[in-house]
Amino acid sequence: MEKIIIFGVGKNLDYLLQAQYTAGFDVVAYCDNDIKKQGAFVNGIEVIVPCKLKDYKFDYIYVSSEKYFNTIRQQLISEFGIPSEVIKCFKLRKYDGEMGFWKERFKEDGGSFRNEHYRQLMLGIAQEKDDKFLERKIVADFGCGPRGSLMWTDKPLIKLGIDVLAGEYLENFGRELIRHNMVYVTSSEDKIPIPDAFCDYVFTINSLDHVDHLQQMMQEILRILKPGGDILASFNLNEPKTACEPQTLTEDIIKTQILESFEIVSYRMAYQEENDAYANIWKNNFTDIIENNKPGVLWVRAKKING
Repeated sequence: MEKIIIFGVGKNLDYLLQAQYTAGFDVVAYCDNDIKKQGAFVNGIEVIVPCKLKDYKFDYIYVSSEKYFNTIRQQLISEFGIPSEVIKCFKLRKYDGEMGFWKERFKEDGGSFRNEHYRQLMLGIAQEKDDKFLERKIVADFGCGPRGSLMWTDKPLIKLGIDVLAGEYLENFGRELIRHNMVYVTSSEDKIPIPDAFCDYVFTINSLDHVDHLQQMMQEILRILKPGGDILASFNLNEPKTACEPQTLTEDIIKTQILESFEIVSYRMAYQEENDAYANIWKNNFTDIIENNKPGVLWVRAKKING
């Protein structure tokens, strides 16, 4: 059995352990750059700092975060002399990672998802003071997750939550979904089972980078929108691809593959801050250009062109 050290103690590791990715390995230690985690134990195994790697015999070091793999790999090679060929990365299967995230969030929220922040977020994207604009409308949230993202408003005629994992959410958080007063619809990666020209508004918040088939999915969102209907979107820009987020969205991709059949109503862009992606948006610290490889946020409201 291969002896391994796992680098990175955090939520990604939690997902890996939940999905039994470490089965079949002999984990001899966990490692992390955060010295506050030194001496802690995971499944009875000690967490060490990188300078102690030399004290262990191992076949491979597996990095738990695909997103930060290259950075950590370079650190291990340059600072600690670890041969590149023994440094590997756990690659979460897409849906394992996404369900792992929601299960962890369910625990953090105390066994009942918190969703009060969606009011401010969605009204902010729409640039509306209140939800009167949704009165008697059919409103959808694409990539909604299981938190009840439209629970904050009682104005719509119908509230739809569209998500490829809606069936999994029902299985894992069924009672929670029932109280949301929403209709959850299970979408595939490129088809939404909703009639043509059905929705007045479609929200999508940091979700289109999660789909495998971006253009096909965008055509489906366009199809279910009524002529003159609005897409209200938040996009994270320039983030590295991962198993859960296979698209790196740039401003050019959004303009050419997502917004080409829309008339722009509102277009606001800002740099992300490390601990709060939307901080600069709320402060009105907008920018006309996001430099390459720097993470940004783009909020768009756009109207489907008739025809």
